[in-house]
Amino acid sequence: MGRVTYDQIPSFGVGWPYQGKQGIVVTSQPIPGKYPDVQGWHDGILSLARHLRTEAVGDAWIVGGAKLQAAFVEAGELDHLDLFIVPILLGDGLPLFPRQERSRDLILRTSRTLDKGMVRLSYDIG
Repeated sequence: MGRVTYDQIPSFGVGWPYQGKQGIVVTSQPIPGKYPDVQGWHDGILSLARHLRTEAVGDAWIVGGAKLQAAFVEAGELDHLDLFIVPILLGDGLPLFPRQERSRDLILRTSRTLDKGMVRLSYDIG
C-alpha cells in the first residue's frame, strides 16, 4: 500500500478495511501503529517484490495510487491489473499512470458489470 492511501484510511471512518490481512506500507517515514498486522517498508520496490514472491502466502494486492502501481509495472513486478470504470464524468483529472519508459500490453482476462453501472476489467500484464 502507498503511504498516501494508508494516511487516508482513517478519514473513511471504517477502521482497518483489510482485517486479517498483513499490510505493508511503502514509505520513507515511520508509520504510526494504528492498525495490527501493518508494517512500514523502506527498502524499495524491487526488494519488496522479492520479499512478496518468496515470503508471502498467496497473492499480494497492491493498493494505492498510480505512482506506486507504476513503480511495480516499471520494475516488471506486477502480473495482473484490475481497472474499475466508475460511470461519472469528471471533466478533468489526472492520468491513470505517470509516463513510463516503455508501454506494456494488457491482456483482457475478464470483464464484469457491477452495481450502479461500474465495470471491472481484469488484465494480465504482458
